[in-house]
Amino acid sequence: MVLLVPALIIPRLVTDAAGPRLTLNPAAQSAGGTVEVRGTGFAAESRGFLSFDSQAKFATFAADRTGTFSLRISVPTGSALGAHAVSAVSGSPRQTLASVQLTVIEPAATPAPNGTYQPTASPRASARGSSKGSSARPPASSAVVARTFVGGRPAVAPETTAGVGGGPDQSASPGATPGGPGPSDQPGATPSPEPTQPPTPRPTPRPTPKPTPKPPPASSGRVPYFDHIFVIVEENRAFNQVIGNASAPYLNSLANSYGLATNYRAITHPSLPNYIAMVGGSTYGITSDCSPSSCPVNGLMIGDRIEGAGKSWRAYMEGMSAPCGTTNGNGYAAKHNPFVYFTPFRSNTARCAAHDVPYTGLAGDLASAVTTPNFVWITPNVCNDMHDCSVATGDAWLRSATSMIFASPAWRTQNSLLLITWDEDDFTSVNQVATIMVGSSVNPGRRSTAYNHYSLLRTVETSWGLAPLAGGDASAAPMRDFFR
Repeated sequence: MVLLVPALIIPRLVTDAAGPRLTLNPAAQSAGGTVEVRGTGFAAESRGFLSFDSQAKFATFAADRTGTFSLRISVPTGSALGAHAVSAVSGSPRQTLASVQLTVIEPAATPAPNGTYQPTASPRASARGSSKGSSARPPASSAVVARTFVGGRPAVAPETTAGVGGGPDQSASPGATPGGPGPSDQPGATPSPEPTQPPTPRPTPRPTPKPTPKPPPASSGRVPYFDHIFVIVEENRAFNQVIGNASAPYLNSLANSYGLATNYRAITHPSLPNYIAMVGGSTYGITSDCSPSSCPVNGLMIGDRIEGAGKSWRAYMEGMSAPCGTTNGNGYAAKHNPFVYFTPFRSNTARCAAHDVPYTGLAGDLASAVTTPNFVWITPNVCNDMHDCSVATGDAWLRSATSMIFASPAWRTQNSLLLITWDEDDFTSVNQVATIMVGSSVNPGRRSTAYNHYSLLRTVETSWGLAPLAGGDASAAPMRDFFR
């Protein structure tokens, strides 16, 4: 006899095999601000304390039966700007179980409140409010002052004074007796025609002057802390093939409304070394579009730094059929996926599968701010990235992809940045490409000085207080002038 037992589907539990781990939200905060500290992988129901640099027993923690805890701490006032260590320490024997970096940043500037004008109630308004149904009017000496806003400041309109009772002018004609008949009322008198009131001249309206366009606000001179950074890399188009091109109306609208790097250069040719440079800070001597097995890179990349800071990241590859793909097909090109070239990352199968995923997973991850990674890398397929298809095709794809990002809770509720760039131009020695920055912290209409792919990487590192990866990003300037 064979018994058929329905399959029991058990959700996969992800555990941290590396042991205790701390994460911070946010990972950068000003002195006096609040930070959530979350611990995972600790011994069940264990207790200990948190230290802040040399301040032992800064706070205490108690893990639950699953070895996790969450608590909020305040960054000590007077803390110096820069990196600090938050550590979980066991009580006895005293041992540091886990540490994470907290970056102390400058407090955000508080915007000045908008001026609000509240006019004092006029005598007429007071009279109306004296009693219901009352016909009382203000006395002859009272004035009603109409106030309006002109150019952002209150302006006073000319005063108008009404006579007592609101009646006509009481000045007597010549020969009239006050309260009695005038000359035209005398018996036998020929009525004199009423004088015609000349029309009141109306002032000629003045044309409203057009405001002078304001220059972009001055740069703050620093890279803000971002909750999320999105990077989209397009393919093989020079600056002037995109900017000003009528076939790319959407891209040009973003460039006009936000920031555009007008003197931005790729590192070299062909594609692959540029991708490696963007995430590794060096080309590592690669000069061709070789495969991951032919050109392995034994070094660190930006994902390593992000994870080390307790943040999340994920690379989304359009057309890739399975995570961490190293073979081409279905519009996916491995040479446009730099992460799989880094041997320490690719050799860790579980880690690679968790971070290097098909593009189809992006929509689900954008469903909430919590599930949206801090760092999002997007590589379109070889048609949508303009490599094999037209600029118009890439422009339409970008409109769809960025609309999904802009509608996400992470973008709408947190400080996020979108970077759109091209790996290289159309194989010229100039190698100038467009790079567009979009976000609420970006100065609208900003045009920048000379930058390159290493500058883009350094900007990400600077926002989160990450150390450079190699010589290229270490010597590059972050793109500070783009930000408010």
